[in-house]
Amino acid sequence: MTTHDPYAPPLSDLTPSGSPAADDGDDGGAQLEAERIRRAHLTHEARLKSVGSLMLLTAFYLLVGPPTIFSGLYLLVLAPTQHDEVLTAIFVALMVGLVGVILTALGALGYRAGTGLRRLDPRYRLAYTALACVWLMSCSVASLIGLWALYLIHGPAGQRVLSPEYAEIRRLTPHLQSTHSVVTWAVALLLCVGLVLAVYIAAL
Repeated sequence: MTTHDPYAPPLSDLTPSGSPAADDGDDGGAQLEAERIRRAHLTHEARLKSVGSLMLLTAFYLLVGPPTIFSGLYLLVLAPTQHDEVLTAIFVALMVGLVGVILTALGALGYRAGTGLRRLDPRYRLAYTALACVWLMSCSVASLIGLWALYLIHGPAGQRVLSPEYAEIRRLTPHLQSTHSVVTWAVALLLCVGLVLAVYIAAL
């Protein structure tokens, strides 16, 4: 027969803080909290990834940059022999080459930003912002795309998703994946069509 010591400390206080029971409770609570936060932002994840896909599409369109540079060099080689015409030809060739360099740089920026945003990498927020600002200043349909992208990136939800803390949450919840809703697909389709039209109009 055992007797109860009224002066003994409670059994709960004797459980070490580093014991498996305590750790399981803490880990379980952290996992549930991570899943709650992740589920609340899955739609925004999908929207950011859609913008990343558009940035990759921009990089694809700007592959015309290198051929443009070579076109400028070709025009420079074929410059006429007369003095006045030579200066004009050199100026045109330099302008064509400069446009090619700019297109190439924007294509590289689009590839870096697109691949990073598809992975929701918080390290390249500046690249995402820079390309969205280029879209915004295009004075075309792409301006709407840039405005929408800036809102998604720098809005409250975007700042949360594109943060190191959220990257850790995604690591803890690999079983949760963002799904594209019908609205997201429709918006992405419209933006793609708008981007194609903007590039076509600019080419004209």
